[in-house]
Amino acid sequence: MIGVPKPKHRKKPKDRVPEWLFGYLLGRDRDCVPHRRLGAPGECVGRLTIEHVRDRDKPATGKRAPSDKFHTLLACLGANGGWCLTSAAKELERAYLERVER
Repeated sequence: MIGVPKPKHRKKPKDRVPEWLFGYLLGRDRDCVPHRRLGAPGECVGRLTIEHVRDRDKPATGKRAPSDKFHTLLACLGANGGWCLTSAAKELERAYLERVER
């Protein structure tokens, strides 16, 4: 057919978030970890999301951390889009994950 644009195909990520992970994190974390346990400024805003935390020895290459219980925690949309992006926040998040999972 002439003049019909091809649909854009998106590549599916190789590291998909497993279906069980959010339920596991809800049982472990129960709430927004940055605001309730790590002292993030402000109030929780928005729904809970999964925050991926890379290991210290992994450089920031644009790839997210693995989607497993050792590299993820719950954060509200407000914290995930702001405070969680700082290097100080990542250190606190790593320490939290080491406490609860290792």
